[in-house]
Amino acid sequence: MWLPPAAWAPATGNLTVGAGAAITATASLTNTATATSTDATDTTKALVDNNVVQGINLNNLTVGNGASINAGASSVQTASASTIEDASGTVGNSSSAIVGGNDFVFGIDSTNLTAGGSTSLLQAAAALTGTATASNVNGASTAEAGLGAGVGGAVR
Repeated sequence: MWLPPAAWAPATGNLTVGAGAAITATASLTNTATATSTDATDTTKALVDNNVVQGINLNNLTVGNGASINAGASSVQTASASTIEDASGTVGNSSSAIVGGNDFVFGIDSTNLTAGGSTSLLQAAAALTGTATASNVNGASTAEAGLGAGVGGAVR
């Protein structure tokens, strides 16, 4: 059984609409983090952490006949970390770039959906795009993208 992270915002609210309703819900985040240092005294770290991106997150969504529901969520994340240490032979401090770690992106999440007959469209989509780059002249570097992430059009 899938369980949400502790910081997850629970579904709240109810929405009821009549016949022929058109619902479009879109959540979109784009974030960039950049960290650069010269002779750093500690780790140089660039982190993007969007945790949760959701198009629809309700207790209940009820639509009448001929309804159209289109829900989407996207998260685009870029992180770049760079450390320039002197080339004296002493290993320098590390650099780290992290994106999409334990992030959850869902078009429709935790929603009980009730639809009348002839529902013309039910579409849920999600996308997580991450780029992490870490470089270091004289030490370790780590780049992580999407570790522990969950992405889905609809879940429950």
